[in-house]
Amino acid sequence: RPLPPGAAPFRGAAASAGAADAAFEEKFLNPFAIRFSQARIRPTFQDGRVVQESMAEVEAVQWPMENSSEYDVMLRAPFSPISILRWRPKMREQDGTSITNEDGSNILGDACWFTVDNRRLYCLQAAAARHWPRRAACVVHVMRTPPTLRGTPRKFRTTDSGCSVNISRRDDPVPRAIWCWAQATQCGSSGAAPQAGQSAVDGVAADQAKEDPDDLTDVPSDLLRLSANLAALAPLPQQTAPLSVGPSRATPSQSSKAPTQAQLAAAWQLRAKQELMQQQQEQAMIRQWYLQQQLTLRHQQMLRQQQVFRQQSQYHQHNAFEDWAAGWGGSGLGGGASGGGGSRHFGGA
Repeated sequence: RPLPPGAAPFRGAAASAGAADAAFEEKFLNPFAIRFSQARIRPTFQDGRVVQESMAEVEAVQWPMENSSEYDVMLRAPFSPISILRWRPKMREQDGTSITNEDGSNILGDACWFTVDNRRLYCLQAAAARHWPRRAACVVHVMRTPPTLRGTPRKFRTTDSGCSVNISRRDDPVPRAIWCWAQATQCGSSGAAPQAGQSAVDGVAADQAKEDPDDLTDVPSDLLRLSANLAALAPLPQQTAPLSVGPSRATPSQSSKAPTQAQLAAAWQLRAKQELMQQQQEQAMIRQWYLQQQLTLRHQQMLRQQQVFRQQSQYHQHNAFEDWAAGWGGSGLGGGASGGGGSRHFGGA
């Protein structure tokens, strides 16, 4: 299917797991019902485009399908659809290590919709958050079988079941930002009635519960024609009261006054710094333990070498003594015989 007008495929879009090596079906799905497969995304795409700029280009238009009232708006993005699949991720600690049972088997989380196109998912979720509590939908490529790309399994490294993602480069000591759609909609939702917000939450939960791709809304073949003349909708204004959102890493505010974006960003940065300090302390303890183990091993090796050296020295000394004793005994017997002969010789005289 061709991209929407003005859309240009990313150079890295061919690396998408669904488009690369697995058959897919085009469906509609709420972007909030999709989880991140990684704990971190870079602020730029593979071709150098800035993620924030691409996110700003995502538009919301009126839901084009008249025979369906499941969604309110459709997201129109400047990139190709993301690929998703139903997946049970490994549960991981904050440092990325897998959580295992007593028998050593990995503990798996609940089955959810995941994507390996994490940067594009962030753009879609951020755009949908600007129109909350409108029920948003985006076109996705649904894979029925896991992709077989060599590096795809390593992409599932989320530590909170894909509810949030850090925006940073690999060498950044502290994440530049931490995105969680539940937190964003709590402090940046529209000023609509609470019933509208609850309806949007119920819509996200309904999409999350759809386990079979056949339960998702099909994309019509004439979608371009239906949405060609639809104008972009303006984002909804923000509200001050937080909404009750499903389980996530975000915690609803206990105060009647919602925190500001700056306060939330400062809180997330403080938490990230604390987690980083804790990780550094743990790594220092691990290095200290490793060095202690190395010193212990070297000491044991020295003791074994000294023991072997003593055993070899005793062995050589014993052999040298036996050789000396054998030589001394042989010369003694020879001298006795010679002396006896000499005695007999002198006696004869």
